Amino acid sequence: MLKKVRGASLLGIAVLMGMTYVAAQETKPVKPAAKAETTKAETTKKAVKGRLPPYFAKVGVSDVQREKVYAIQAKHKPEIDKLEEQLKSLREQEMTEMEGVLTGEQKTRLAELRAEAQKKRDEAKKKMPPDTDDGDETEKPAATGK
Repeated sequence: MLKKVRGASLLGIAVLMGMTYVAAQETKPVKPAAKAETTKAETTKKAVKGRLPPYFAKVGVSDVQREKVYAIQAKHKPEIDKLEEQLKSLREQEMTEMEGVLTGEQKTRLAELRAEAQKKRDEAKKKMPPDTDDGDETEKPAATGK
């Protein structure tokens, strides 16, 4: 049983690592060709939205290539989502089993450590400037203070 869980976990991790950039993307399903009632402005919009993998934009992909990449992402997204959910479930099961090895005192200390870490994350979030994401995928230079 443990070998199966480990094997499934390793497989899931490998899939997740190979598809990390896809996991963070929200893609919309491929829309059919423009309908008769759509306006000219609507037909000029892209049929499928997605996000190009790292460095794809820098190699100069054409609009046609971009649409094909988005379609590929949309095609694979349901299966990737399903595998990610399975991986999440396996990780939760694994953690439950690992915590079962701990004594009551160790479990209490673990809960304290997790609470402290969450508090630090919450405080760090408060110190961060408000999110000003304008959809630009380019990396912004760090402020030098000069």
